[in-house]
Amino acid sequence: MDSTETDDKVTKHTAEITSHLRIRTLVAICIFIYIVTALWVLLRSYYFTSLNLGLSAILDSSFSAPTATEEERRLNLLERVAPTQPFIAWWRSVQTERSPLKEYDRIFDCAICLEPVTKMCPIHTLPCRHVFHSQCLETWFLHYHYKCPLCQKPFNARVGSSLDSAV
Repeated sequence: MDSTETDDKVTKHTAEITSHLRIRTLVAICIFIYIVTALWVLLRSYYFTSLNLGLSAILDSSFSAPTATEEERRLNLLERVAPTQPFIAWWRSVQTERSPLKEYDRIFDCAICLEPVTKMCPIHTLPCRHVFHSQCLETWFLHYHYKCPLCQKPFNARVGSSLDSAV
């Protein structure tokens, strides 16, 4: 073997090593970027969750929690659509003489909080005839939900449109 062949082999081997090093370097950089991005997303998610804020509330500068007077106005609108009433009054209005459920204390659960609706609970009955704890539905409504949590029918077209224009 002469020296040119040896030099060619060494050059070829060096080129292969350099090529492998470049590939490994690129792979290492990609993995590093992936890990940093994953950690950033995880920490950002944890931060927003710990603050109990939605991302839309942070990104949308026009978003603000309802003021006391705005809350009162909106609750008055809800009260017009679905007046608060004692459960027992509503229950008597929907019962018939031969109803098999007439004697039960607990008939169903609130679909919002999943707690029982009992005879002692103040409730809201929506036009679609679904019933919820008054506090649960008021909280639902104040978070800009204008549809029944169960059937998605608007609470009332007039109230929904007036709220959309006010917000």
